[in-house]
Parts: sequence; structure tokens; C-alpha cells
Amino acid sequence: MPNIFDGIKKMSDDDLRYQIATLEMVTMSNVMGQMGQQVSSKAVSFFGSIRKAVTGKETVAPKVVSIEERIENRNKELGNMDRKNLEQRIRAVLEEKINSATSLNLSNSSDDRISVEVIELALKKYKKDISEDLTYAQKADIIRHRYDERMLSQMQEKLNKQTEEEKKQTEEAIQRELDNMSNERKEDLRNALGVEKLTGEMVRKTLTTNGGIAAAMVAMEAAGFGGYMAITTIMHAVFTTFLGVTLPFAAYTGATSFLAFITGPAGLLLAGGIEVLLINRNKNKMIYELAAQIVWLSVSSYGHKFTPNEEELPSWLPSIERDQEIQRINEIHNLLEESDKLKNELSLQENELNSAKNEIQRNKSRIESLTKDKINAEKKIGLQKKEKEKIEAEKIEAQKKLKALEQSVGNESEELQAARVAAAVLQQQLTECNSEINQLYNELENDEKEITSLKQGNDSYQQQIKNKDESIARLKIELEEKTSDAEKKLEKNAKELENRWVKSYYKFVFDSGVFKDVVKNYEYNELGNIEAKLIEIHGAKDPGAVSGNRGKVKKTFYHVGFSTPSGFPSRIFYEAIGNQGNTKTVHIECIVKHNDPRYDNLCN
Repeated sequence: MPNIFDGIKKMSDDDLRYQIATLEMVTMSNVMGQMGQQVSSKAVSFFGSIRKAVTGKETVAPKVVSIEERIENRNKELGNMDRKNLEQRIRAVLEEKINSATSLNLSNSSDDRISVEVIELALKKYKKDISEDLTYAQKADIIRHRYDERMLSQMQEKLNKQTEEEKKQTEEAIQRELDNMSNERKEDLRNALGVEKLTGEMVRKTLTTNGGIAAAMVAMEAAGFGGYMAITTIMHAVFTTFLGVTLPFAAYTGATSFLAFITGPAGLLLAGGIEVLLINRNKNKMIYELAAQIVWLSVSSYGHKFTPNEEELPSWLPSIERDQEIQRINEIHNLLEESDKLKNELSLQENELNSAKNEIQRNKSRIESLTKDKINAEKKIGLQKKEKEKIEAEKIEAQKKLKALEQSVGNESEELQAARVAAAVLQQQLTECNSEINQLYNELENDEKEITSLKQGNDSYQQQIKNKDESIARLKIELEEKTSDAEKKLEKNAKELENRWVKSYYKFVFDSGVFKDVVKNYEYNELGNIEAKLIEIHGAKDPGAVSGNRGKVKKTFYHVGFSTPSGFPSRIFYEAIGNQGNTKTVHIECIVKHNDPRYDNLCN
């Protein structure tokens, strides 16, 4: 990806000197020093007036050296420094600011690493406004966008407060810029602002409305560099009119920041009470503001957004071809989805088949057990019947004996009583024997019923097994066809993606499964999110600097997260394997969708 130093190299000498002077002079000690001088000057003036009243002698108050004067003086000192030394100086100052605001020590760090840390500092100014899931290039572009919004808003506020004379001066200044513009740039500006006639008066009036500001923002984002430069040229003219002096454009960006409103050029200096705010705020607030200004001017000076345009991405296609590609990828995903459904259905059918087989086996075991019980019951019935016959025979003999005794002896005879007891016992035994036989017959009947039911159940299960076997056979054929079709189309699309990516990302070595995984798991409209991230890694001279981890996950792999339209978190794992010209420098291990916050083992 481009880094802020790519933009710095394209800054004008005036802008670069002003940025260095601002970075060096806008410090907490200088701000506090200015406040102290102001307090001292007011005190001297107060007591001097008393002294003059008493002695008639004048007391000269000490001169207050403002931040803007310090910046201007330092800017003049830098006038004799050549371009190479200016670029070295701003790099050193940025390192100092980063080290001051963080616990890092970036001495001997790569440009990419310093750029990343400057962007991180600038992000702290915007906090929740910019997602952490974005690439650093995307973050830099959004910082530029936010800065443009603020400048246009401040400009609109000032335009709406102008006197008639000031309006006239502004319109004349804008008209001079319009007269010096090329026809192409004027057309860009006219279309961007949505006006029929492009005049200084019309442009000024348009920029006083919310619609005009919104149109200007759209132009700065969508009209290309020509439209962007046209808008910034007008802004330059307007700010020059406000201040009554021509400064590098970077000076006006400072004038719109919260810091410059406190200490900046005369026309934009806010009134009292701010000193207390600054004293109570952390010095890092100033560094965040300065970092945002550096990022803004770097992206603006680069002449192009840090992120690539859609048409620059390897998978970009014109609308007709794009629709065809979307349809092709959707077909693959539909086939894969249908294959997954078939696999699930096949698994369900196989489970039901196994369940039916298990039920048959359980029923067979139960039938065997019941058959044994039935045989045992039949044996017991046979034994009980023999026992019954024996008891019945004994009962007949006992009854004969009892009858004889009743005829020959008295009722009180002990022998008669014993015979009666013996007959009663035999009758009880016979009753019990009949009960046992009936119970065994009931058990036998129940066993036969259960055996019949189990056999019927097995017949039903056998039919289910037959149906399941037929269904499974059909599912396997259908699954094989779907899988084969999906695999062929997947292989084709993966190969096409590989050809595009290997050509575009010639410094990368891709793991063998990366292309298939991407085609399988991502929609066409999500490829741009992946490719933008890959471009950023590919363009970095220090690939580790743009990683999402301040350390490494496993082995020597870095990881970077990114978001897609689906909203599901994704991550690229890669390894820096060299840094020699155009040779392979990065190994892309995997690109995955995941919801594992630990990030480990995601490539397995």
C-alpha cells in the first residue's frame, strides 16, 4: 500500500516545511510558554499603568511570542534545507511524536511501520468514528475524508458570517482561481457543485448551503483527482481571503483544527477560556491532531486515495461480465449448499437405516429370549399337569377313606378328623396347581403375542431397510453428481482466481488450498474486500508493519482482519519470507471466515 511517506514525497516544499515547523513548534511546553508570556505581559501592563500614574515613566511589556510566530520563524529557518534533508527531518520528527505519545521506540523502523503508527495516532482523534476492521489504507482515506468535512464546515461557517465587502472579495478571489483553471477542471467543478454557470458568486453562494457542502464532499470523493483539486483550489482561495495573506495550503488545515483555533492565525483565533482546557488535557491530544493533519495532507498530496479503486482490483469486471461471474459463483455456492444438504440427508438416512437394523437385532434377541421362556413355560405346564393328576388321584383315595370312616366311627374320632384335614390339604394343593397352570398359560399367551408383535415389527423394519437402501442409493448418486459438478466448477473458478492473483500479487506465495477456500466461502462482492487487503500487504516494503497483531500468532505468521458485506469476521494469515526486490516476500497461509477471538489454528 502507499504509506504517508509516499504522499510526503509529493508535497510541495512549502507544505513540507510548514508541516515540519508545525510538528516541531506545536508542543505543550511552547503552548504553556505562550500562556505564561500572556499572563506576564498583562501583569506588567497593569503594574506599568500604576507606575506611570505615580512616576510618569513608561514600562514596556515583554513581547508575547505566539505559536504561529514560532511556526513562521522555524519555517523560514527551514528555507535553506534541501529536499532530501526536509524528508529526513519530517521522518525524525514523526518518530519523536510517536515515541512521545506511545511506549514504542521506533528508531531504525521501516517507513511502513512509522506510517502505520502515525495513522494509529490520528485514529485516536476519531475514536469510534472509524472501524478497527479497516485496513490502514482505508483508515488513512477516511481520516482525509473527515478532515475535508471539517474544513468545508469551517469554511461554510465563515462564509455565512461575511460582510458584503468580504463576500465581494471572496467572490473575486474564487473567480480568479476559476479563470486560471483548465476547461476540464472547471467542468469537473461545475458538475460536482451542480451549477449551470460557474462564477465566483455562484460558487460562494453554493458553498454557503448544506447542499453545496454535501456536493463538494461527494466531488472530493467521487470526481477523481481533478474534481478534488478543483475543490481544494477554491478552499485555498477562500481561506486566503479570510486571513488576508497567502500561506501554504497546509497552514489552512491547521487553522481548522482545534489546536489551531487556539493558537493559530489571527482571523481564526478563538477567545479566552481555552488555556484551561489545554492545561487539563493530555499533551497527546495535540499529537493526535497533528497526526491527523499529516495523514490528511499526505493522502491529498499523493494524488490518489491510498485504497485502490474498484476497477484496479484483480477481480473487477464490467457490469455484464460481473453479473455473469456472480451467477457462476452463485451456482457453485448453490451446488455446494445442495451437496451439504444431501450429505446431511444421507447421514440422516444412514442413521435411520442403522437404527432400523439395530431394532431388528434387538427384536430378534427378544424373540429368542421369549421363545426360551415359552419352552420353559410349556415344560412347567407339563410338570404341573402331572402333579395335578397325582394330587387328583390322592384326593380320590382320601375321599374314599373319609367316607368309610364317616360310616364306621363317630364324628369325634381323631382318625376321622385327620382324614378330613388330609382331604382339605389335597384340595388346596389342587387349587394351587390349577392356578399355577393358568398363570403359565397366561405367560405363554403373552409371550406368543409379543413374539408375533416383534415379528411384525421386524417385517416393518425390513421394509424400512429396503426403502432406506433404495433412498440412500439414490442420494449417493445425486450427491456424487452434485459434488462432481461443484468440484469441476470450483476447480475452474479457483484456477481463474489463482491466475489473477498470482499475476497481480507476484510477490506472494499462496498456500495450495487458498484459492478453493476463497471461492467456496466468499461471494463475488466480497472478493474486493480480500483483494484490497492483499494489495496493502503486497505494496508494503515491511509486510509485518501492516499486520493486525503486535506480535505473532503461531510460528512466524502475522494476521490481518477485514470485514465483508456479510458481516462475518475474516482474517488473512501470512508470513514474511524475504525482502529482496521483486522476489517472493510473503507466504499467504490461509484466508478464513471465523468467529474465534484467539485466531490460533484457524488455518487447520
